[in-house]
Amino acid sequence: MAALLLLSAAGASAQALSSGGRVDGLANRVPQAAAADASRDDSAVEPDDDNTWEAVITDAHGDVSLLAAGSKSAVKAETGMPLASGDVVVAKDSSSVEISFDGGAGLLQLGGGSSISIDSLQYDGTALSLKSGILLGMMVNLTDSYRSFAISTAGGVCTVYGTEFAVAYMPQSRESRVGVFDDGHAGVTLFNASQEQQELMLGREQEATFRDTAKTVRARRMVMLADYTAAAALLPGRSQELGGSWKRMPLKQRQALRERFAPAATNSGDGGQDGE
Repeated sequence: MAALLLLSAAGASAQALSSGGRVDGLANRVPQAAAADASRDDSAVEPDDDNTWEAVITDAHGDVSLLAAGSKSAVKAETGMPLASGDVVVAKDSSSVEISFDGGAGLLQLGGGSSISIDSLQYDGTALSLKSGILLGMMVNLTDSYRSFAISTAGGVCTVYGTEFAVAYMPQSRESRVGVFDDGHAGVTLFNASQEQQELMLGREQEATFRDTAKTVRARRMVMLADYTAAAALLPGRSQELGGSWKRMPLKQRQALRERFAPAATNSGDGGQDGE
Protein backbone atom coordinates (compact mmCIF):
# COMPACT_ATOMS: atom_id res chain seq x y z
CA MET A 1 0.00 0.00 0.00
CA ALA A 2 1.29 3.42 -0.89
CA ALA A 3 2.33 5.68 1.96
CA LEU A 4 -0.58 7.60 3.47
CA LEU A 5 -0.50 11.29 2.62
CA LEU A 6 -1.83 12.64 5.88
CA LEU A 7 0.73 14.21 8.13
CA SER A 8 0.92 14.73 11.81
CA ALA A 9 0.75 18.50 12.20
CA ALA A 10 3.69 20.62 13.15
CA GLY A 11 1.61 22.61 15.64
CA ALA A 12 1.72 25.99 13.88
CA SER A 13 -1.43 28.08 14.15
CA ALA A 14 -3.58 29.05 11.19
CA GLN A 15 -2.49 32.61 11.79
CA ALA A 16 0.96 31.72 10.51
CA LEU A 17 -0.37 31.28 7.00
CA SER A 18 -1.58 34.88 6.84
CA SER A 19 2.02 36.02 7.22
CA GLY A 20 3.42 33.49 4.80
CA GLY A 21 4.12 30.75 7.33
CA ARG A 22 3.19 27.11 7.04
CA VAL A 23 0.26 25.54 8.80
CA ASP A 24 0.14 22.06 10.29
CA GLY A 25 2.99 20.33 8.45
CA LEU A 26 1.03 19.43 5.32
CA ALA A 27 3.76 21.09 3.29
CA ASN A 28 6.61 19.47 5.20
CA ARG A 29 6.01 15.83 4.41
CA VAL A 30 8.88 13.87 2.86
CA PRO A 31 7.20 11.21 0.71
CA GLN A 32 8.30 7.59 1.29
CA ALA A 33 7.54 6.75 -2.30
CA ALA A 34 6.66 8.69 -5.43
CA ALA A 35 2.93 8.85 -6.07
CA ALA A 36 1.59 7.53 -9.33
CA ASP A 37 0.79 10.13 -11.94
CA ALA A 38 -2.62 8.71 -12.66
CA SER A 39 -5.87 10.13 -13.99
CA ARG A 40 -9.28 9.14 -12.67
CA ASP A 41 -12.03 7.68 -14.85
CA ASP A 42 -14.97 9.96 -14.07
CA SER A 43 -17.48 7.32 -15.14
CA ALA A 44 -16.34 5.09 -12.27
CA VAL A 45 -17.95 7.35 -9.69
CA GLU A 46 -21.45 7.63 -11.10
CA PRO A 47 -24.08 6.92 -8.43
CA ASP A 48 -25.43 3.40 -8.30
CA ASP A 49 -28.09 3.76 -5.60
CA ASP A 50 -28.60 7.47 -4.84
CA ASN A 51 -27.48 10.95 -5.79
CA THR A 52 -25.02 11.67 -2.99
CA TRP A 53 -21.33 11.30 -2.36
CA GLU A 54 -20.25 8.54 -0.02
CA ALA A 55 -18.00 10.50 2.33
CA VAL A 56 -15.74 8.62 4.74
CA ILE A 57 -12.89 9.49 7.10
CA THR A 58 -10.03 7.51 5.56
CA ASP A 59 -7.33 8.56 8.01
CA ALA A 60 -7.01 10.56 11.21
CA HIS A 61 -3.95 11.47 13.27
CA GLY A 62 -3.84 13.18 16.64
CA ASP A 63 -6.79 14.94 18.23
CA VAL A 64 -9.55 14.76 15.61
CA SER A 65 -13.23 14.86 16.54
CA LEU A 66 -16.59 14.40 14.85
CA LEU A 67 -19.68 16.29 15.93
CA ALA A 68 -22.44 14.31 14.24
CA ALA A 69 -25.47 16.08 12.81
CA GLY A 70 -27.97 16.75 15.58
CA SER A 71 -25.61 15.60 18.32
CA LYS A 72 -24.65 17.74 21.31
CA SER A 73 -21.31 16.06 22.01
CA ALA A 74 -18.36 15.19 19.79
CA VAL A 75 -16.66 11.81 19.54
CA LYS A 76 -13.14 10.87 18.54
CA ALA A 77 -12.88 10.57 14.78
CA GLU A 78 -11.68 7.22 13.53
CA THR A 79 -10.68 5.77 10.17
CA GLY A 80 -13.70 4.24 8.47
CA MET A 81 -16.32 6.61 9.90
CA PRO A 82 -19.04 7.39 7.33
CA LEU A 83 -20.02 11.06 7.27
CA ALA A 84 -23.39 12.70 6.70
CA SER A 85 -24.77 16.13 5.91
CA GLY A 86 -24.66 18.25 9.06
CA ASP A 87 -21.50 16.67 10.48
CA VAL A 88 -18.60 18.81 11.69
CA VAL A 89 -15.02 17.50 11.67
CA VAL A 90 -12.34 19.25 13.75
CA ALA A 91 -8.58 18.62 13.73
CA LYS A 92 -6.85 20.25 16.69
CA ASP A 93 -3.28 21.59 16.55
CA SER A 94 -0.68 18.99 15.51
CA SER A 95 -3.44 16.80 14.08
CA SER A 96 -4.72 15.94 10.61
CA VAL A 97 -7.62 14.15 8.95
CA GLU A 98 -8.44 12.85 5.49
CA ILE A 99 -11.94 12.68 4.01
CA SER A 100 -12.59 10.65 0.88
CA PHE A 101 -15.56 11.04 -1.46
CA ASP A 102 -16.63 7.99 -3.49
CA GLY A 103 -13.41 6.12 -2.90
CA GLY A 104 -11.03 8.97 -3.64
CA ALA A 105 -12.84 10.57 -6.60
CA GLY A 106 -12.76 13.55 -4.28
CA LEU A 107 -10.23 13.91 -1.49
CA LEU A 108 -9.69 16.44 1.29
CA GLN A 109 -6.78 16.53 3.73
CA LEU A 110 -7.13 18.96 6.63
CA GLY A 111 -4.22 20.09 8.75
CA GLY A 112 -4.00 21.09 12.40
CA GLY A 113 -6.28 23.83 13.63
CA SER A 114 -8.88 23.05 10.96
CA SER A 115 -12.65 22.79 11.27
CA ILE A 116 -15.06 21.92 8.47
CA SER A 117 -18.80 21.35 8.33
CA ILE A 118 -20.51 19.18 5.74
CA ASP A 119 -23.56 21.12 4.66
CA SER A 120 -24.70 18.91 1.79
CA LEU A 121 -23.41 15.76 0.09
CA GLN A 122 -25.77 15.84 -2.87
CA TYR A 123 -23.98 15.46 -6.18
CA ASP A 124 -25.73 18.45 -7.71
CA GLY A 125 -25.05 20.77 -4.80
CA THR A 126 -22.21 19.58 -2.60
CA ALA A 127 -21.41 22.23 -0.01
CA LEU A 128 -18.84 22.33 2.76
CA SER A 129 -17.82 25.20 5.05
CA LEU A 130 -14.24 25.69 6.21
CA LYS A 131 -14.44 27.50 9.55
CA SER A 132 -10.69 27.63 10.19
CA GLY A 133 -7.39 26.17 9.04
CA ILE A 134 -6.26 24.80 5.72
CA LEU A 135 -7.14 21.90 3.46
CA LEU A 136 -5.58 20.33 0.40
CA GLY A 137 -7.96 18.74 -2.03
CA MET A 138 -8.38 16.89 -5.29
CA MET A 139 -11.50 16.45 -7.36
CA VAL A 140 -12.24 14.64 -10.61
CA ASN A 141 -13.22 16.76 -13.57
CA LEU A 142 -16.73 18.11 -13.00
CA THR A 143 -16.79 20.58 -15.90
CA ASP A 144 -19.18 18.53 -18.04
CA SER A 145 -21.01 16.93 -15.13
CA TYR A 146 -24.28 17.67 -13.32
CA ARG A 147 -22.29 17.51 -10.09
CA SER A 148 -20.92 20.53 -8.24
CA PHE A 149 -18.51 20.78 -5.33
CA ALA A 150 -18.11 23.98 -3.33
CA ILE A 151 -16.19 24.94 -0.21
CA SER A 152 -17.09 28.20 1.48
CA THR A 153 -15.31 30.39 4.00
CA ALA A 154 -16.71 33.48 5.74
CA GLY A 155 -15.68 35.59 2.74
CA GLY A 156 -16.76 33.59 -0.28
CA VAL A 157 -17.13 30.28 -2.08
CA CYS A 158 -14.57 28.16 -3.91
CA THR A 159 -16.24 26.07 -6.61
CA VAL A 160 -14.03 23.18 -7.71
CA TYR A 161 -14.31 22.12 -11.36
CA GLY A 162 -11.69 19.38 -11.21
CA THR A 163 -8.19 20.07 -9.94
CA GLU A 164 -5.70 19.83 -7.10
CA PHE A 165 -6.35 22.81 -4.87
CA ALA A 166 -6.03 24.41 -1.44
CA VAL A 167 -8.44 26.48 0.63
CA ALA A 168 -7.45 28.27 3.83
CA TYR A 169 -9.26 30.49 6.28
CA MET A 170 -7.67 32.49 9.10
CA PRO A 171 -10.37 33.69 11.56
CA GLN A 172 -7.95 36.01 13.35
CA SER A 173 -7.32 38.08 10.23
CA ARG A 174 -10.69 37.19 8.59
CA GLU A 175 -8.72 36.26 5.49
CA SER A 176 -9.37 33.50 2.97
CA ARG A 177 -6.98 32.00 0.45
CA VAL A 178 -7.67 29.71 -2.52
CA GLY A 179 -5.06 28.18 -4.81
CA VAL A 180 -4.86 25.81 -7.80
CA PHE A 181 -1.80 23.61 -8.30
CA ASP A 182 -2.37 21.80 -11.59
CA ASP A 183 -4.03 22.33 -14.97
CA GLY A 184 -7.58 22.21 -13.59
CA HIS A 185 -9.71 25.13 -12.44
CA ALA A 186 -11.48 26.50 -9.40
CA GLY A 187 -13.73 29.52 -9.18
CA VAL A 188 -13.97 32.12 -6.41
CA THR A 189 -17.20 34.00 -5.74
CA LEU A 190 -17.25 36.69 -3.05
CA PHE A 191 -20.22 37.03 -0.71
CA ASN A 192 -19.91 40.84 -0.83
CA ALA A 193 -18.84 41.16 -4.45
CA SER A 194 -19.38 44.37 -6.35
CA GLN A 195 -21.65 44.30 -9.40
CA GLU A 196 -18.59 44.27 -11.64
CA GLN A 197 -16.93 41.35 -9.87
CA GLN A 198 -17.88 38.06 -11.52
CA GLU A 199 -16.69 34.60 -10.54
CA LEU A 200 -12.88 34.61 -10.63
CA MET A 201 -11.42 31.56 -12.35
CA LEU A 202 -8.08 30.32 -11.05
CA GLY A 203 -5.78 28.19 -13.17
CA ARG A 204 -2.46 26.45 -12.74
CA GLU A 205 -0.22 27.89 -10.00
CA GLN A 206 -2.58 30.77 -9.26
CA GLU A 207 -4.03 31.89 -5.94
CA ALA A 208 -6.42 34.51 -4.62
CA THR A 209 -6.56 36.14 -1.19
CA PHE A 210 -9.55 38.06 0.15
CA ARG A 211 -11.04 39.26 3.43
CA ASP A 212 -14.59 38.65 4.64
CA THR A 213 -15.82 42.04 3.41
CA ALA A 214 -13.92 42.09 0.11
CA LYS A 215 -15.82 43.40 -2.91
CA THR A 216 -13.20 42.53 -5.51
CA VAL A 217 -10.57 39.82 -5.91
CA ARG A 218 -7.95 39.00 -8.49
CA ALA A 219 -5.72 36.09 -9.40
CA ARG A 220 -2.01 36.20 -8.60
CA ARG A 221 0.91 33.91 -9.15
CA MET A 222 0.98 31.34 -6.37
CA VAL A 223 3.29 32.41 -3.55
CA MET A 224 1.57 32.02 -0.18
CA LEU A 225 0.40 28.46 -0.92
CA ALA A 226 3.43 27.38 -2.93
CA ASP A 227 4.89 25.39 -0.03
CA TYR A 228 2.04 22.90 -0.44
CA THR A 229 2.77 22.09 -4.10
CA ALA A 230 4.69 18.88 -3.41
CA ALA A 231 2.02 17.57 -1.02
CA ALA A 232 -0.73 18.37 -3.54
CA ALA A 233 1.14 16.44 -6.24
CA LEU A 234 0.73 13.27 -4.17
CA LEU A 235 -3.07 13.48 -4.10
CA PRO A 236 -3.73 11.69 -7.44
CA GLY A 237 -1.70 8.71 -6.27
CA ARG A 238 -3.60 8.59 -2.99
CA SER A 239 -6.87 8.87 -4.91
CA GLN A 240 -6.00 5.89 -7.06
CA GLU A 241 -4.95 3.91 -3.99
CA LEU A 242 -8.32 4.50 -2.31
CA GLY A 243 -10.33 3.87 -5.46
CA GLY A 244 -8.71 0.56 -6.29
CA SER A 245 -10.87 -1.41 -3.88
CA TRP A 246 -13.82 0.99 -3.47
CA LYS A 247 -17.40 -0.18 -3.82
CA ARG A 248 -20.38 1.89 -2.74
CA MET A 249 -21.59 0.88 0.70
CA PRO A 250 -25.35 0.34 1.10
CA LEU A 251 -27.18 2.95 3.16
CA LYS A 252 -28.12 0.54 5.96
CA GLN A 253 -24.51 -0.53 6.34
CA ARG A 254 -23.39 3.10 6.54
CA GLN A 255 -25.98 3.78 9.22
CA ALA A 256 -24.83 0.73 11.18
CA LEU A 257 -21.24 1.96 11.04
CA ARG A 258 -22.29 5.39 12.29
CA GLU A 259 -24.05 3.72 15.21
CA ARG A 260 -20.94 1.72 16.03
CA PHE A 261 -18.58 4.66 15.83
CA ALA A 262 -20.87 7.31 17.30
CA PRO A 263 -24.13 6.08 18.86
CA ALA A 264 -25.30 9.69 19.25
CA ALA A 265 -25.29 9.97 15.46
CA THR A 266 -27.62 7.04 14.87
CA ASN A 267 -30.77 9.13 14.58
CA SER A 268 -29.05 12.31 13.43
CA GLY A 269 -27.82 12.70 9.88
CA ASP A 270 -28.65 10.43 7.01
CA GLY A 271 -25.45 8.54 6.35
CA GLY A 272 -24.88 10.75 3.37
CA GLN A 273 -28.37 10.44 1.93
CA ASP A 274 -29.66 13.98 1.46
CA GLY A 275 -33.39 13.98 0.98
CA GLU A 276 -33.63 10.19 1.25
